[in-house]
Amino acid sequence: MLCRVGRLLPRYGSWHEQFSRQETLRHALYTTFLELVHFCIDAKDAVSMIKKSLGKVSITICMIVCAPADHLLPHVAGQGLSSKIVWDAFKGRYNAYLSKFSILGRQVQREANFAFVIHARSVCKANEARKRLLETTSKAEEQRKVLSLLPSVNYRSEHRRIQSRREEVSGTWLVRGRSFQTWLDNQASECFGCFGDIESERTELASVAIDYLAANFTGRNSALCYHYCDPTYPESMNPDVVIATLTHQLLEKTVVPAGLAQEIRELFEGEDASPDWEDISALLHAALGNFQKVMVVLDGVDQLDAKAQAAITSIFLELTYREDHIVKVLVFGRHQQSIVGKALYDCSRVEIPARKLEKDFVRCTVSRVDQKLEACLI
Repeated sequence: MLCRVGRLLPRYGSWHEQFSRQETLRHALYTTFLELVHFCIDAKDAVSMIKKSLGKVSITICMIVCAPADHLLPHVAGQGLSSKIVWDAFKGRYNAYLSKFSILGRQVQREANFAFVIHARSVCKANEARKRLLETTSKAEEQRKVLSLLPSVNYRSEHRRIQSRREEVSGTWLVRGRSFQTWLDNQASECFGCFGDIESERTELASVAIDYLAANFTGRNSALCYHYCDPTYPESMNPDVVIATLTHQLLEKTVVPAGLAQEIRELFEGEDASPDWEDISALLHAALGNFQKVMVVLDGVDQLDAKAQAAITSIFLELTYREDHIVKVLVFGRHQQSIVGKALYDCSRVEIPARKLEKDFVRCTVSRVDQKLEACLI
């Protein structure tokens, strides 16, 4: 009897383990095995009633468990009218159970087939996602290797170092000023000069402008790049490094085209690599082609030697002459009589007033003293 029931029941353990998150399949399984619980209780009650009606006559459990219902009837028919009535009633219910188990089993199988389809699709999507991730990782690693060939400086760490020297509110007068905002809002390529005699404060002012542009100058087809020329860091004073650093920042914001990547390898791979100024400048122009609008911030270019100043000035003026892109160049220098200052004679500019720097210096000093007082350091 139970063997016939068992052959109709679905594989609960297998389905539930494989597809535990498929609610419709779980519901079908729970319904089926809840019906099995009802059947077992019904069978137990029927057997108990038959045993009571037979008195001392035993009925073999294995016959009840293993034999079909029709084969049990001869064994109990002669043992009493009441047992026959009980058995006949259970026999009808037993056949109904078999029919219901058959229907529930087919329902479970349909849900299992549907779960198989969902699982196969999810596995396929997971494999595709894994493949895309591997391809993206591989491309990212290849791009990282290509960009590492450029002789650039660690511009991020330099910017963080300068940020740490200033207060958050210092220098905001520049980026909020009318002349700066007018230059920024103008949808045309042009340069803007900021000149001041105090080098450290001027450089901190450049970092304020970079932070402001990074926060407000965003967009899918726009980019910001910058460079600090620091005499205490000789490599940053090399004009090739200045251009390579700007190029590195632009290319890391996009996917480097295969042709450009190959050009970088040819120029910089190998111990004998010695790209000339035109080659490095061409890379910057190529990098700009990936964006509609680019902001360039340069600090301390006027501290380079005359030849380097002329070369760098020529490059960023060329950038502003391009008609296919908007390129805005923000230059910070010591004085307007330098080569850079004279080149920007016809461009928008602002002289950094000493009183503004004094106010920033006082504000910064007071803030740092307050911090030390709060920390009980003084």
